[in-house]
Amino acid sequence: MVALAIGAVIIAPFLSHASTSLMGSNDYGKVINYRNACDAGVEHAIWRLAYNGLGTSIRNPGDNITYQLAESINGFTPSITVTTNTSNPDVPTGMITGKIDTYEYDSSNCYEPEIKNVSGNVFVTAYRGVSNKGYLETYIIAANGTITHSVISTYIFDSTSCYTPDIIHVSGTVWAIAYHYDSGSTHRGYLKTVNIANNGTITQSVISTLTFESSGGYEPSIVQVSGVYYAIAYRYASGTTNKGYLKTVTISATGTIASSKGPTTFESSGGFEPKIINTSGSIFGILYIDSSNYLRLKTINIASNGVIGSSIISSAYADPDYDTCSWPDIIKISNTVFACVYTANANYPDLTTINIAANGAISPTVIDIAEYMYLLYTPRIILLYNNIYMICGRGDNNTGAVSTVSIQDDGTITNWTISSYTFDTSYGYEPCVIKVSNDVVAVVYRGPSDDGWVVTIGTEWLQAGSTFTIVSTVGTTKTKAYISLISGNVTILSWVLQ
Repeated sequence: MVALAIGAVIIAPFLSHASTSLMGSNDYGKVINYRNACDAGVEHAIWRLAYNGLGTSIRNPGDNITYQLAESINGFTPSITVTTNTSNPDVPTGMITGKIDTYEYDSSNCYEPEIKNVSGNVFVTAYRGVSNKGYLETYIIAANGTITHSVISTYIFDSTSCYTPDIIHVSGTVWAIAYHYDSGSTHRGYLKTVNIANNGTITQSVISTLTFESSGGYEPSIVQVSGVYYAIAYRYASGTTNKGYLKTVTISATGTIASSKGPTTFESSGGFEPKIINTSGSIFGILYIDSSNYLRLKTINIASNGVIGSSIISSAYADPDYDTCSWPDIIKISNTVFACVYTANANYPDLTTINIAANGAISPTVIDIAEYMYLLYTPRIILLYNNIYMICGRGDNNTGAVSTVSIQDDGTITNWTISSYTFDTSYGYEPCVIKVSNDVVAVVYRGPSDDGWVVTIGTEWLQAGSTFTIVSTVGTTKTKAYISLISGNVTILSWVLQ
């Protein structure tokens, strides 16, 4: 009886304590899970800021975004708010840091290569390959400039002849290639469409073919006019007669090519190496070399239904020195300002800026002009960022060279050579440059042994920094972190459980 009495006194408090301990353990476990889920939310936000571009959607101080994780953490889904405190984005300098990677994608022959981005990190090159055949090859270039040293897909779209191909994206997986066909006595302008999947796989058949010019079709340049309508500027040649011709064609979203409209003669004597660009609305500019080897720029109207205007709107000499010029390229700087780069004056490339009004009127005088100090054949120009542009070409002693230049929106050339770099010391023919990411470009060219090469080159950004506040919440539990982000590098300034 005494033992039972003592047991009754002891067991009741013991069971009460055990129950309280279990409930306490359960509550403590929940707190730990809350905290872990909150920490995971902060880590996810840091990853998005550093690698997933989250900061681009909250650029200014005070901007914020709130989101939830797609999957739960320990059974809980944190709510995450990221706020920009200070915003000082990295600033491009235009300095070239050097070669990142190089790859020989064709070990036989590669002339006149043109590179375009297919999707993401997949790129395609169109070129004249072995035995003058028309080739397409796809490969991968990562945003950091690393090239996957293997071809995804190769396709011969013309088994006989393909000179100076120009490739353009049409719609979805459909691409079009305009080129000059030359089989000795036969000279034609051809346009073909093919399928290139986003992963780089090329369907091994041509969708559609059109002979847009039965006599000539040299150096074609193709641009989209509107919808299914495209314009092709090219040189017509018959005997000793050379003219600049312009035609429009239709290419459906599935790649079917319809008959062309034209030609319209934009130059009655010459028309060499034309480049066509949309300047404003239905106005298009054509930059080319005339029969006197002068650099000419003309504008013409092409309606949205492909009908070409009956007369030239405006005309001007884009090189005020009237030098002997060749292989021009043109790019839009701002609404009415355009830059022309070309080889002139004993093969020194020149750069001029010129005004083309919205109605197509070309200013009779150039805005600014600069002359490069080195040889540079077949120059090409692209926008890198802000007001910094890159020019590539074949330089002294056949080297492959790139340089950067600063051009303001008003056409003022403020620095003709910010930086220059030789990516091939002996063999850099017919280079074509494309931007891969903010600080990486890729250049395809005819390299050693006339093979196809691609090289990636880095450019410099002046490191600045932005700071952010991250608050991750689960129930009443919060974790607050302050971080700084400099060129993708994260520093955790504080990390506090609240």
